Amino acid sequence: MMDPMVSTRVSIRWPPNPASEDCDVLVIQGRTGFFLDLRTFVDGHQRQGEIDWATAGWKKLLTASADGQPRASFTPLIDSRQRAPGYTPLPAVNEDSDESPPADEGTFTTLPNGDVLETGSLPNPDVPGSPIQEYEEVWRRLPLPKVVKCLILAREDDKVFWGRVAGWEVGMGVDDQGKFWATRRVLNGSGEWGVEGCGR
Repeated sequence: MMDPMVSTRVSIRWPPNPASEDCDVLVIQGRTGFFLDLRTFVDGHQRQGEIDWATAGWKKLLTASADGQPRASFTPLIDSRQRAPGYTPLPAVNEDSDESPPADEGTFTTLPNGDVLETGSLPNPDVPGSPIQEYEEVWRRLPLPKVVKCLILAREDDKVFWGRVAGWEVGMGVDDQGKFWATRRVLNGSGEWGVEGCGR
């Protein structure tokens, strides 16, 4: 079992470029390690409100790095970029082959201010051909109550997922026309759920 978690992203960096953030990112994780990760472009961006990336799937803890930092892998069951024009997702990993592409794995280092630095390698969709490049993401974990209620739902065909951790919800899926959608809701002080963002 894992601790429930709700995180927002502070910045992303593809070295040697400087760190930046043009997305509103919310990630929720339940006790089983199932996660929902929604990234939509911020207001003022030419693609504001659109999905940059949305995934839902399983997080698995890996052996710590050589210097003792936590590591984890992420296996999506649904991925918005696999449906986006011009994006070439990684082929399935063949564990018996030495030529398998790198998995979606990250190493996590807690920074002095409490934020968490994630490092690893992923396809960079902002570069033609989506080459594998090293990345650095800074995450900020949101405070949760002592007793955290979690709920993860999946449609039988694995085309729709919905999750709730404490006062945050993320949902995503593929509609009957084959279009990817995603949304997020937050519980306000009046005990009502309000939509904070959605995209396609």
